[in-house]
Amino acid sequence: MPPPSSDEAQAVAFVAWLSTFTLSRPVSSISDLNDGYALYDVLETVDPEYFKKTSSSASPALQVADNWPLRFTSLKRLFRLITQYFIEVLRHPASNVSALEVPDLQKVAREGDMKETLALCRLCIAIAVMSGSNQQVISGIQGLEESHQQRLMEAIASVMSKLEHSPAENDADTTQMT
Repeated sequence: MPPPSSDEAQAVAFVAWLSTFTLSRPVSSISDLNDGYALYDVLETVDPEYFKKTSSSASPALQVADNWPLRFTSLKRLFRLITQYFIEVLRHPASNVSALEVPDLQKVAREGDMKETLALCRLCIAIAVMSGSNQQVISGIQGLEESHQQRLMEAIASVMSKLEHSPAENDADTTQMT
């Protein structure tokens, strides 16, 4: 049996990480995230005021299970809250936040696309470890297998490196090359 791909290994690590939270329903594979509800649960744990569920985001899973447009709407709201959180709460400049990987939410909702779902997971875990209540999150990560910890740390680092990279800094460097 060949070793899992990098995406598959990261997906397994995210599922393990999600199991450290009390979720409204269990997550046994990355495809269980195609409606965003489990990620809402995690972010609500991280910052209950900012990520409080509305009646539409708390609607029963059965209602959206076969309705990809409803899943897409839920994911769009989640992504909007995530990007706003980076700017409003974590105080990252909008120019840096715009450099973050933007997952194709339609692919997530329609197909449960692993690559795109992982992009959304990376944003969520970055918020979780950067938030004020990160101790619980970090403890949960430390309780996982070492291989899962490594994959999750790589995911966090990939988001943080984009947040720390300012497009304006690069522009300044190239204009001073005379």
